Amino acid sequence: MLVTEDLSLEYLYGAKALCDVSFEIASGEHVAVLGGAEAGKTSLLKAIAGLYPVSSGKVFIDGKDVTEAKIKDRDILFVYDDGGLFNRRTVRYNLIFPQKVRKVPKAEREIRAVDAADGFGLGGFEEEYVFRLYETEKVRLALARTALRKSSLVMIDDVFAMLPSAQRGKLFRELFPRIAEINSSLLFATSSVTEAFSVGKRVIFLRYGRVEQIGSPEELIGDPASVNVDAYVNVYRNFTEAPVTLTADGAKLNFGGYEINVSCPGYKSDRVIISYVPEPAEYGEPFEAVSRAFDGNGFVYLNADGIKFPSVETPPAGIKVRPRKSDLRIFSVTDEKRLTFRID
Repeated sequence: MLVTEDLSLEYLYGAKALCDVSFEIASGEHVAVLGGAEAGKTSLLKAIAGLYPVSSGKVFIDGKDVTEAKIKDRDILFVYDDGGLFNRRTVRYNLIFPQKVRKVPKAEREIRAVDAADGFGLGGFEEEYVFRLYETEKVRLALARTALRKSSLVMIDDVFAMLPSAQRGKLFRELFPRIAEINSSLLFATSSVTEAFSVGKRVIFLRYGRVEQIGSPEELIGDPASVNVDAYVNVYRNFTEAPVTLTADGAKLNFGGYEINVSCPGYKSDRVIISYVPEPAEYGEPFEAVSRAFDGNGFVYLNADGIKFPSVETPPAGIKVRPRKSDLRIFSVTDEKRLTFRID
């Protein structure tokens, strides 16, 4: 079990890597940390592991406050984003050494090393030096360490990012069953939506060191808490700013032919951000597809203004579209958080 309470991390030169990060992982639960570059994923994992001293906040593992504890006393198994391997040593050495440090009996650590190598597709590579391995084998070796011992918490830091995208997807699909069968609590950091939603029963979306949303993959897809979450996990959606008229209860606007009242008393800005998906409509705007792109889920067609229209086939000439009423989303331009609204 892992609990963080208002965890903050500030570097010596003043930059904040984490800001009041709080969440809880139950025993045996698998949770993903999702975010792009500079989101703070590595900083979070290293702060929990004790590699970075936190500026404020608490870390609890199995109910014990380990905020100031030594690294070896935290019972964490950590897979680094670069593998954390001894490049001038053999595969066998890399699997034996972590056990030797923890004083596992010699005969037992040899058996565990062989089993881990076989389980992660490294059988026959035991005496090969790491610097001679392909990147895919290095990822296998880094993850094979998760099979060496049982720990309270396993943390994996975007290890598949070492690979080109085609190899990354293929190897992840191959090794995912081994990751899924980890019995410990798992914190899996990644920049990939596919990996995060496959591994995590819950997902922590991190951006510039702040938690923007914690929820199931379905919640992040269907009910994003911010523009950033919506854009990151729903790449087929369109985003645009629209002018509003301020009212006592918030704001009102006309968008796509809909009269919309935004419920946000005291809203100050004269604009909002709207997230939408077009659909064919008799009284919509003309849509002429000029290009096609693949968004990871399927093809989308784009017009000259860059508006995306998901479709299984090229939209016919003369088609008209308007925003789909059922899943319009409105966000504040000031903090980019979700706003509630009513369509009249």
